[in-house]
Amino acid sequence: AQDDARVLATCLLDGVQVEAFDGAVVRPAHLSAGGLLEVDGQVRVPAPGWHRLHCLLLPDAAEGGADHPPRPLLALYVWGEGP
Repeated sequence: AQDDARVLATCLLDGVQVEAFDGAVVRPAHLSAGGLLEVDGQVRVPAPGWHRLHCLLLPDAAEGGADHPPRPLLALYVWGEGP
Protein backbone atom coordinates (compact mmCIF):
# COMPACT_ATOMS: atom_id res chain seq x y z
CA ALA A 1 0.00 0.00 0.00
CA GLN A 2 1.12 3.57 -0.56
CA ASP A 3 0.88 4.33 3.16
CA ASP A 4 3.11 1.36 3.99
CA ALA A 5 6.53 2.96 3.96
CA ARG A 6 9.98 2.91 5.44
CA VAL A 7 10.55 6.34 6.91
CA LEU A 8 13.14 8.23 8.92
CA ALA A 9 12.04 10.02 12.08
CA THR A 10 13.81 13.27 12.96
CA CYS A 11 13.08 15.95 15.57
CA LEU A 12 13.58 19.68 15.93
CA LEU A 13 13.92 21.40 19.31
CA ASP A 14 13.11 25.10 19.04
CA GLY A 15 13.53 24.83 15.26
CA VAL A 16 16.97 23.18 15.37
CA GLN A 17 17.50 19.55 14.39
CA VAL A 18 18.72 17.56 17.40
CA GLU A 19 20.44 14.22 17.95
CA ALA A 20 17.40 12.68 19.64
CA PHE A 21 18.15 9.06 18.76
CA ASP A 22 21.23 7.74 20.59
CA GLY A 23 23.42 10.49 19.11
CA ALA A 24 21.87 10.37 15.63
CA VAL A 25 19.54 12.94 14.02
CA VAL A 26 17.38 10.27 12.34
CA ARG A 27 16.01 6.86 13.25
CA PRO A 28 14.57 4.41 10.70
CA ALA A 29 10.98 3.31 11.30
CA HIS A 30 8.24 1.43 9.48
CA LEU A 31 5.00 3.33 8.93
CA SER A 32 1.98 1.09 8.32
CA ALA A 33 -1.40 2.23 7.02
CA GLY A 34 -3.60 2.98 10.03
CA GLY A 35 -0.92 1.74 12.41
CA LEU A 36 0.70 3.20 15.47
CA LEU A 37 4.26 4.42 15.20
CA GLU A 38 6.44 4.57 18.32
CA VAL A 39 10.01 5.84 18.17
CA ASP A 40 12.08 6.16 21.36
CA GLY A 41 14.39 9.12 21.72
CA GLN A 42 15.71 11.74 24.12
CA VAL A 43 16.49 15.43 23.81
CA ARG A 44 18.70 17.64 25.98
CA VAL A 45 17.27 21.12 26.49
CA PRO A 46 19.75 24.02 26.15
CA ALA A 47 18.27 26.21 28.91
CA PRO A 48 15.63 26.08 31.67
CA GLY A 49 12.04 26.57 30.56
CA TRP A 50 9.61 25.42 27.89
CA HIS A 51 10.90 24.22 24.52
CA ARG A 52 9.01 23.30 21.34
CA LEU A 53 9.65 19.73 20.18
CA HIS A 54 8.47 19.00 16.64
CA CYS A 55 9.15 15.72 14.89
CA LEU A 56 8.87 14.76 11.22
CA LEU A 57 8.73 11.56 9.24
CA LEU A 58 11.01 11.81 6.23
CA PRO A 59 10.85 9.45 3.24
CA ASP A 60 13.69 6.92 3.19
CA ALA A 61 15.36 7.50 -0.18
CA ALA A 62 17.28 4.22 0.18
CA GLU A 63 13.93 2.40 0.22
CA GLY A 64 12.69 4.20 -2.90
CA GLY A 65 10.40 6.56 -0.98
CA ALA A 66 12.07 9.84 -1.98
CA ASP A 67 8.99 10.97 -3.93
CA HIS A 68 6.88 11.27 -0.76
CA PRO A 69 6.95 14.64 1.08
CA PRO A 70 7.95 14.87 4.77
CA ARG A 71 5.07 14.18 7.16
CA PRO A 72 5.00 16.55 10.13
CA LEU A 73 3.78 15.16 13.44
CA LEU A 74 2.04 17.17 16.12
CA ALA A 75 4.39 19.49 18.00
CA LEU A 76 4.53 19.47 21.77
CA TYR A 77 6.18 21.54 24.44
CA VAL A 78 8.61 20.05 26.92
CA TRP A 79 9.87 21.56 30.16
CA GLY A 80 13.54 21.30 30.99
CA GLU A 81 15.82 22.40 33.78
CA GLY A 82 18.69 23.07 31.38
CA PRO A 83 21.89 21.21 30.46
